[in-house]
Amino acid sequence: MYIKLDHLTKQYGATSVLDEINAQIEEGEFFVLVGPSGSGKSTLLRIIAGLIPATSGDVYFDNQKATDLPPKDRHLAMVFQNYALLPFMSVAENIRFGLHNLQLDTTEEAKRVNDALAMVQLTELRDRKPKELSGGQQQRVALARAIATKASLVLMDEPLSNLDAQLRTEMRQELVQLHKELGMTLLYVTHDQVEAMTMGERIMVLNDHHVQQVGTPLDLYNHPANEFVASFIGSPKMNMFDATIDALEHLATLQLTDANQHSVRLPLPFDLQAGAYQLGIRPEKIQLHDQPAENSFPVRVMAVANLGRESSVTLVNNGHEFIASVPEQYPVPENQIVYATLPTDAADLHFFDEKSGFAVNNKGIPEKAGVLDGIA
Repeated sequence: MYIKLDHLTKQYGATSVLDEINAQIEEGEFFVLVGPSGSGKSTLLRIIAGLIPATSGDVYFDNQKATDLPPKDRHLAMVFQNYALLPFMSVAENIRFGLHNLQLDTTEEAKRVNDALAMVQLTELRDRKPKELSGGQQQRVALARAIATKASLVLMDEPLSNLDAQLRTEMRQELVQLHKELGMTLLYVTHDQVEAMTMGERIMVLNDHHVQQVGTPLDLYNHPANEFVASFIGSPKMNMFDATIDALEHLATLQLTDANQHSVRLPLPFDLQAGAYQLGIRPEKIQLHDQPAENSFPVRVMAVANLGRESSVTLVNNGHEFIASVPEQYPVPENQIVYATLPTDAADLHFFDEKSGFAVNNKGIPEKAGVLDGIA
């Protein structure tokens, strides 16, 4: 099912929850809505499902206006965070219950239940009650109930948030595989940017009731539209540095100091207008050295999070903390002085307008058009 959201707005009295939301979701796409708590993700999903009305704007399914359709006529399935299983029914009965409104004959109902159970590997547990299942098994029952409807649109509202970390990772992979096998359009809400990055074909980032950016996971990571997306997408998050641009000398002066207590100056690989900016640099683009290196500056190690195959090193220079990601174990004690170098490639330097927070092009002009409208 193809979906179009056209200037959707939701208000409760004077309180705005969603403001001018636009998006086009292609048929068969795994589309993720991600953002912090209170950004309007679940509200948007419920508007699409018809569970709550929009204040203004429209929803289209396959180019047909669906704004005023009741939920039962939208031909979609929804998986909730709390699974919404009926405790007095068995696994199979819970799945069959979701088919009652489809007016199927008994044979077709039974076939769909059996097929859905097999797909989520719960056939042997069909007669158990929800209380006899683990959290992951209950989540699979909720998925099976949605799968059995054969709906062309499935909405999922943080369905993995109640699972432990290992099971969440496993279920992410299973969901992605199920989506490929079934080919339905899937809208998935999460507050976990790692979940969004590893599952979604495209992602809509919501914050402060507005769309911040829509794009593929790598689009968001490599070309963030503003400071919020730059900081929200990626773990550890992008480092931000105050930068003053000297357009004549093609240099960015940072509030970091070298071994002689002079400000660190970074050569610009492109032209920027003179002025103050925020410079974003991903942690993995910062290199650390035991001894002074060309264009390096001293930093003090504040903390090291050794993750086995990589390490996140918190550093401080001139009162400014930032993080470097090292693709190896980093057995350096706290308070030791090491040396850092910043990248010089254009693709690794992200400049943002200091006032608006928008990413700027190589002329220093904020790029507002084409990335925040939910279409790009």
